Amino acid sequence: MRKGEALKYWRESRGLTQAQLAKKTDMSIRVLQNLEQGVRDINKASVETVLRLSEALGVDVYEILNERERSYAESD
Repeated sequence: MRKGEALKYWRESRGLTQAQLAKKTDMSIRVLQNLEQGVRDINKASVETVLRLSEALGVDVYEILNERERSYAESD
């Protein structure tokens, strides 16, 4: 699973819309869309962006930045 797909998975598994996550992280919906679609590489995002996502989603920073592919659908 690509990182963008993982980000979308984490957001949806917490019952959040892109608009809600954008508000919680003080980011634009467009930035979140670009991250989820892989248009923008999460590894090139600012530290602040990654920390905001980590806190809002309750996901370790390492998991967000991890290069390893993982099937999140199987971990439920």
